[in-house]
Amino acid sequence: MPQGEIDKYTRYFHDTIFGRETLPAANHFDLSIASYYREISSGKFSFARAGLLGPLVAQVKGKPAGEVARLAIEAAGRQGAFAFKPFDSNHDGRIERDELAVLVIANATPPGRRWEDFSPPARNIAIEGEDVSFAGRAAVVAENDGFATVNRELFHVLAPDAADLSGSPQRCFALNSGLSLMAASNTANPGQTVHLDPWHKMLLGWTEPRVYSIGAPVKAKLAAQHVLPASDPESKRPVLLFDALKGPNEFFLLEYRTGTRLGFDQDLPTSGLVVWHVLLSRFNRPYTIEADRKNCRGETLPVISLFARGAPDWQLGGNRGYASSSGPFSLKWQDGNDTGVRVTVAPHHPADWRIEIAWTAPAAVPAGEPRLGAAPTTPEPQ
Repeated sequence: MPQGEIDKYTRYFHDTIFGRETLPAANHFDLSIASYYREISSGKFSFARAGLLGPLVAQVKGKPAGEVARLAIEAAGRQGAFAFKPFDSNHDGRIERDELAVLVIANATPPGRRWEDFSPPARNIAIEGEDVSFAGRAAVVAENDGFATVNRELFHVLAPDAADLSGSPQRCFALNSGLSLMAASNTANPGQTVHLDPWHKMLLGWTEPRVYSIGAPVKAKLAAQHVLPASDPESKRPVLLFDALKGPNEFFLLEYRTGTRLGFDQDLPTSGLVVWHVLLSRFNRPYTIEADRKNCRGETLPVISLFARGAPDWQLGGNRGYASSSGPFSLKWQDGNDTGVRVTVAPHHPADWRIEIAWTAPAAVPAGEPRLGAAPTTPEPQ
């Protein structure tokens, strides 16, 4: 490849990953991976440039991501003159996940899982001539992959137990479409940008919800996800609703989502209140359950127990938010029982950066009578 072409690719990948070094004065929005992570984490996390190497030479066609990553890291130490050892900040001979992350851009799409964890001793990659080993995580993407795909694989590097929320699109059962990075990566739109769902932000400590036990009427304000935390830090936090009698393993997360051209919720399919329904195992992680409806082939498919409940009919995995026109709507448990809570959304315009919501308390239950849905759920073993 001519050097001019190599320089062009290098500049493109540098700007896409780390951002442009200079921005036009009239537009300070930087469509880069580093800026994406800065926004979705409310400024708590981003990637900093350690280096950009290539092209490196290795036979990767048809190989799984783990092998592609290993070949690339070995070649980077051998061919790319990249010094790994300075990133061993605690000088223990292992470069771990909190010291260096690796993104491999290959000229072929690897089959199966697109990331690898090299922290187990048998998986460490010895770096030639440096007396150090890479024991972190690496993501592998193809050179023509879209923005959301690259961000999703990098998120797996940060959170290996992150859940795929897309359902089974190949079996006509797509879920949560366009509402979370973990249900994104639409190849028809290579520039697709969308925030994470609140559960995955909580997983890494990027957001702390406002927790309410069902039992009293409350009003709350919710700010859009692209709004800077300093503008309204309280409203940026999602609302978590749970029932103290039922326990902490089933709850609802409420957030306001609306599209914007100067932020990373650009490709949302909706504007309004999005309700996430979360069921956790005894290990405090979502698990696999059966869907509450069949797909177009009459099949009942397994789904992850973390999904949006779409307007207007509480559809599992639906991607329409609730607005004032939805009227008071009910929160329902996974077993079909009504929580007794009714939620309303105040009138708003999609351009509004904040909305107001309110919810009622369940009706009083006479003494001695059980509350519907109050029995704890029994998740599948993990």
